[in-house]
Amino acid sequence: MGAARGQAGRATSRVRGIRVVARVPAVLCIVIVTAAATARSTVLSAGLYRSALDDEHAYDRLYDRVLVDPAIAPVTRDLLGRLLGPEAAITSKT
Repeated sequence: MGAARGQAGRATSRVRGIRVVARVPAVLCIVIVTAAATARSTVLSAGLYRSALDDEHAYDRLYDRVLVDPAIAPVTRDLLGRLLGPEAAITSKT
């Protein structure tokens, strides 16, 4: 009788071990699928970046603050020097 209980106990603990080992990949898959879905709906969404740039008025800031900043004028002139046309026309918003 004691040997039968010992074998049943080992079988039960073996089944528990298999269940635990089977849960690890299942949880890992759920985490990966959730992360991929989140990334697809946010990080990979062009609309997210468009709305963020619109909310911060980035286009207006570029022309109103960045391109006319005297501290970066040499860099701006260097970069704009490669474009055809006068600097004033290129840096104006119209």
